[in-house]
Amino acid sequence: MKRTILFLILLSAISIQVSAQFRQKEGDPIDYTRIRLPREPGSHPLTYTIYSEDFMVQIPMAFKGELIRTREIGPSLLEKAVQMALDRTGTTRAQIAKWNEQVKMAKDINYSMDDFIKDLGTMTGYGDAADLIRLLGGYTQPLDVFNDKTKLDALMKELLKQSSESAGFILDYMEKLEVFLKARERDKQKWDNRIANYAAEGLAKFYKEANHCLRQIAKGEDIRWMLLVEGSVNAPYRYNNVKCVQQWTLKMQLDKMYPLDDEEAENNFFNTFQGKYYGMLEAEAVYNLSNYDSQYLLKEGESLIMADTDKVRLMINVWAQYCKKVGIPYELSQKRSQAVCSYKIPVLVTLDPGREPGNYIYGSTKYFLGEEELESGEKPKPEIDVDLQIFRKFKVDAVLSNEPNSRIQVGGHEYVSGDVIYKGFGNLFDATTKPQHEMDVIINAMVKGMTFQTINDSTRVDYSEFSTMPNGTLQINLRESIADESTSW
Repeated sequence: MKRTILFLILLSAISIQVSAQFRQKEGDPIDYTRIRLPREPGSHPLTYTIYSEDFMVQIPMAFKGELIRTREIGPSLLEKAVQMALDRTGTTRAQIAKWNEQVKMAKDINYSMDDFIKDLGTMTGYGDAADLIRLLGGYTQPLDVFNDKTKLDALMKELLKQSSESAGFILDYMEKLEVFLKARERDKQKWDNRIANYAAEGLAKFYKEANHCLRQIAKGEDIRWMLLVEGSVNAPYRYNNVKCVQQWTLKMQLDKMYPLDDEEAENNFFNTFQGKYYGMLEAEAVYNLSNYDSQYLLKEGESLIMADTDKVRLMINVWAQYCKKVGIPYELSQKRSQAVCSYKIPVLVTLDPGREPGNYIYGSTKYFLGEEELESGEKPKPEIDVDLQIFRKFKVDAVLSNEPNSRIQVGGHEYVSGDVIYKGFGNLFDATTKPQHEMDVIINAMVKGMTFQTINDSTRVDYSEFSTMPNGTLQINLRESIADESTSW
């Protein structure tokens, strides 16, 4: 009983660590996602591969991940590393917040150094900017200024603070100073980007130091083994025989579990990656059906037989072609069709390199879908949700130009609500005057014959079309190390 209780406590601790590790604090300008877990020797890259079937062909979707040997790092240790980095870099949280705002100001620009040199000479009246630089800054090799950021920044400041005292150097500079400043204002984004670049460099320096500090102070903490997979992958997918795209985003974080009934495994817990890892796999699959949407309306000249498997689609295409032929308004509105599948599945991975581990090892993976038990007897529950999103409707409300007393009112829809697809169609066709053309008689008969009956259908969503699960194969590359610099340890 005591072992069972201890086991549950350990599972609870793992869950807390996974969810709380490096969590962003509200109102804190520090981006904790840029402070990474230390990677000690024994850390290796891995690949987690999901397979999707497309016409009997297995389509692999590979996500990159890591087997990490790190340390137990709590909030207090993380905050200590942050404070050490602030002290060592001479930075404050207020400065970090200011840099964050300045980085947001940056935008892409297309303004080269050659453009600047040319504009500098034009705006000051000097065809050769080098002469101006030599005169203002006293540089013996003036063009070298553009290859030296420190000298360039100093020169920029000099150009912007010129006053009447500069008349001794450039007699007509004051007359052109206003032009120069206006040009600076027009190209203000260039200057904002210069500030943003400086801010980004300051942030990079701080986070580099914070990671270094964390590695230093974490040395004395207990070792922690974990599997981490995160990424996004696109792959082909067919919907109603139209090639579409499935977009997967996946995150899996598993911690090595402390063994309870194996004394040898307990003694070697910190020294080897071998063992069982438990945690949560979170994934979202978006089946983008926009390619199908674009082919929902038939191209002119294509047979309506191509649409006759779907009554609403058939009516939409019949009326689209009819309205175009007789020149009356036709309205079709639709949103992008897609299916969104989300997963939260408890996962247990067992790593066993065997007596003579090779260059690669594969994890034995167990997914808990509600019936599988842990050693404690607990049955972890998954969370799986599939949401199909379809919305289309069309409307015709017009009078035929050659039949002023006629009235055509037609409408139809197709949408998903909950787990049901609703399809409907209704019409009112009234032609009280004698048609003037034989074609009008044919169309009249066709419309009456094909559309006078109202359609109201509802069917349950068939989710089997979106049945790919995030179950996959985990492979670890033991040949390659991803450990931080050895000098850090």
